[in-house]
Amino acid sequence: MFKKSLELFKKKFLYFILIDGLFFISLFFFLNYSRNKIQGYLQSIQQYIPQLNALESLLQESTAVGNLEQSNLLLNNISSVMNKALIFGYFIIPLVIFVLWILFQGLNYKIIFENKTNKILDYKFFLKFLVITLPFFVILTLAIFQFLFLFSDFVPYYGGNLNPNALLYLVIFGPIILFYFLYTFYSLLNDNSLIKTIKKGFLLSIKKVYYLFPLYFGYLIIFILFLVAFLNNFVFYIGNFNAFSFVNIIITILLLILLSYYRILFTLFVRSS
Repeated sequence: MFKKSLELFKKKFLYFILIDGLFFISLFFFLNYSRNKIQGYLQSIQQYIPQLNALESLLQESTAVGNLEQSNLLLNNISSVMNKALIFGYFIIPLVIFVLWILFQGLNYKIIFENKTNKILDYKFFLKFLVITLPFFVILTLAIFQFLFLFSDFVPYYGGNLNPNALLYLVIFGPIILFYFLYTFYSLLNDNSLIKTIKKGFLLSIKKVYYLFPLYFGYLIIFILFLVAFLNNFVFYIGNFNAFSFVNIIITILLLILLSYYRILFTLFVRSS
């Protein structure tokens, strides 16, 4: 299986690296755009603070109708900016990431299975890929938001107490287990209907867990390492580029190549089980 996966990876190396590279480059620039967008919303809100302080003083002196109308107008403006920021952060950002994932990762898996262009650009496969990914993506998004909400409660630096509870373990390990099933489903999706993929993938994930899960765990570790390197590049991009930045870019590329290969390896192990 290792030999077969390596041969396939060598044969389609440029396709995998190009697609993965485009995915993460697109994600990189979108995250940078999102950071600037959210900063813009925060700056807009901060601009209203002097006006709020001035209105507070006026209302303490008099609750005249003019002052009340002015305060309501100001609060409505602030509320409008906050609503836009919340919609962008909780809806637009996850939606764009989801669309990028479906397009690029769906294409990656289709290239593993097919060689002809007309078969690769199969809308039925991408529709199945979207439907089977959606519930997992929603769960992951909610888990990330919940983790960020709980983060300050468990980190001493932010005044929290380093005493994890059951909810934190569920938020961390729940998505890890669920995505083990999802990657198994991905491996079977091309040759099966959606329902058959779920049934077959679930049974296979349970019966062959003794060697499929260790393979998935290896893939997960590589993905986490890549994500750390990728986010470091993002930090360097908005900060100062130095010698370590160049080293980090090289590490990121190497991890990306390993990640692309490991996807093929896991997929072929699942399909041969």
